[in-house]
Amino acid sequence: MTSIAEGTNGAPLYRRLLASLRDKIRRGEWAVGGHLPTESELSEQYGVSRITVRHALALLEQDGFIRKARARRTEVVSAGPIKSLGYPMESLGDVVAMAANATLSVESYVRERQPEAAELLGEKAEARLPCLRSVLKREGRAYARSTIYFSMRVGARLRVKDFDDTVVFRAVARKLSIEIGDVSHSVWAEGANESDALRLACAVGAPLLATLLLYRDAVGAPFEAAYTRALAADVRLTYGFRGGRS
Repeated sequence: MTSIAEGTNGAPLYRRLLASLRDKIRRGEWAVGGHLPTESELSEQYGVSRITVRHALALLEQDGFIRKARARRTEVVSAGPIKSLGYPMESLGDVVAMAANATLSVESYVRERQPEAAELLGEKAEARLPCLRSVLKREGRAYARSTIYFSMRVGARLRVKDFDDTVVFRAVARKLSIEIGDVSHSVWAEGANESDALRLACAVGAPLLATLLLYRDAVGAPFEAAYTRALAADVRLTYGFRGGRS
């Protein structure tokens, strides 16, 4: 097993793993044009979780060292940093990796009216939906805030104590034994309002990256609409598209 505990000055585990992978590529242990071991192999080799491996690989790809592709091995494309490509968004695993080493600070769990979310979740526009408001922090600094609405059938069965995971959909799926069948993702830009400025320690009007993740269960019924507003300087997303006929 490869140790990544020494000489790291208390850095998070994924950062230690990132440094080790980067050094091996720079030394030529994994040559440009070759391939990295699989996530499972790296997890076993370093004695860390696959989530930690996935997050380190996402950052390694941001720096331009590697190229990840679904159903194919990760390719080494450079022995040095090229450019930041952002977090890949191609799977639930990527969503989980984005929240690695973050903490969730719950502000409230009450019922609120939100016609757009109600429509997305198949509820009446005037319905008061169960709503979780929280702030995401990394290394003690708030970088995003989330407002998550649940369908009545799901939200009524949840309590504040159930949100014990930074990745809320994972906590909900575990608590209620929900199998996630599909997720849609929308992204847009907005300026920070006064509430954002207060919680994210930014100026009113500062650029934010706003996202909406809509989760559906195995039979296609929507159960969670998660709105997130993050400081634009801290988040960059990368989407991959396969070639083919148009």
